[in-house]
Amino acid sequence: MKRVSKINQLKAINTVTTLRKNGVLGKDALAIASGKFGVEVSTIKSWIRNHKNKVTPITNNTVETTVRTPVYTFDDMSKGIRGVLKSILNQDGKYTIREANAAGKLYSAELSKAKVLIEMHKLNTKTNEDTELLLR
Repeated sequence: MKRVSKINQLKAINTVTTLRKNGVLGKDALAIASGKFGVEVSTIKSWIRNHKNKVTPITNNTVETTVRTPVYTFDDMSKGIRGVLKSILNQDGKYTIREANAAGKLYSAELSKAKVLIEMHKLNTKTNEDTELLLR
């Protein structure tokens, strides 16, 4: 059996604690930590018992989760707008004219924003190039 330093033991315990706080089940958190640190699950359990005063306890009422929004590209948006347009043309009743109009306006606004960002990027690039020429 290989010897693991106390620092690495505490890191493994903190890994389990962090995973538990983020909503991972206890046995899964132990399995992840054991794989990460290359020890048995029972070993991590014994570390938790031995170091229980050095680690903050897990409370189930203070779980913090991070919700990430999916990336929505212009290609995805274009496909969505085409779907709305096809629905309106086929008159399948999925979207009303008012909903299609609102979607079109939002798409136009996003395209305008992209154009402004591209122009800003071009201007910044040109300005940086001019500044570099002046500094030479």
